Amino acid sequence: MVEPRAEPNVHQNEMAPCEPNALNPLQGLIHPVPPATESDPLQNLIRPAGVMPPQLAPINQAAAPVAALVVESKGLFRITLANAVKNMLKLHYQGGRVDKESFKTITRKSVEKLMSAHEHEVKDTQASIDAFMTEARKDKIQKLVEAYVKVHASAKS
Repeated sequence: MVEPRAEPNVHQNEMAPCEPNALNPLQGLIHPVPPATESDPLQNLIRPAGVMPPQLAPINQAAAPVAALVVESKGLFRITLANAVKNMLKLHYQGGRVDKESFKTITRKSVEKLMSAHEHEVKDTQASIDAFMTEARKDKIQKLVEAYVKVHASAKS
């Protein structure tokens, strides 16, 4: 004769099966995370998604935004130069003197040359960038772009 099995003893820290709820059909599939105890160090490894253990938190949270601003400000000068060069090249591209690859090459070379020559002159502010981009400076950039167009247009032909 087979004896009936005894029901397992369910403690507070053990997970009990969940019943599906009419409002949330996935509730039966999700078990609650038991609270961490001092006696069981492995329980400290089980954490809900998005919760970072305190020992892995960033040490200096104020330093991250400062570094991002420095990178962004150098990028702002590069973007301003790239937009100026692209606007100057637009007529050559629309006229067919420069193809797509030459357009990208001229833009890259012009921006690299201008960045290497003038990066130390421009501060990290929009006002400094605006003061740098005078009409005389734009004329010089236009001459540089025209020289690159002559080189790449002759290579294309």
